[in-house]
Amino acid sequence: MKSLVIVLLAILVGFTTVFFAYSRQAAQVIKPTEKQKKQALPTLSAEEETLAKQKKQILAEIEDGQVYFATLKTSLKENLYQIDVYLSAKPEMKVDAADLIIRTDKNLTIEEVKKGQVFADYPRLINEKQTATITGIAKLGQDKIVFGEPNQIFASLLVSKNKTNLPAKLTVDTENTKAFLNGQMVLDKQVSFNEITL
Repeated sequence: MKSLVIVLLAILVGFTTVFFAYSRQAAQVIKPTEKQKKQALPTLSAEEETLAKQKKQILAEIEDGQVYFATLKTSLKENLYQIDVYLSAKPEMKVDAADLIIRTDKNLTIEEVKKGQVFADYPRLINEKQTATITGIAKLGQDKIVFGEPNQIFASLLVSKNKTNLPAKLTVDTENTKAFLNGQMVLDKQVSFNEITL
């Protein structure tokens, strides 16, 4: 009987030792140290904080709304036209980015694509003679974000008719033409132009 009590006492002491050692180790795993807490939280630089505050303030001031593409065509010569494409919106509207893709039929050739004034940066101005791709994006300055300002020319195209006596068309690739504000699509495709006949 005495040996049974000693065995039970040994088991109890062993269990208690293991339990307290494990609970102490578990507490260390669950509770991060102050150093771990500081490492876990990402910190923004002063410039990043300034930009984040500026963007939040600008977005708060912008009215909800949508933008649309509109055009003005000017005949320069018998077979040469300038197509000015405007990005239009309510006066206080801003835009992060916009993509415009225009295709022509075989009777038109795109001679030149020029950037407009809506954006400070136009990373894509592609002229493939039958297709023009124009992308404008907001630009990060040293301490501010320069959003796109609608109600100005987004891009200008110089196009020539190959046969002056036949009609010619420019059409917008409505699936890939887009405009964004804060990651949200703001292009009103119902109002935007879809086609121009020359």
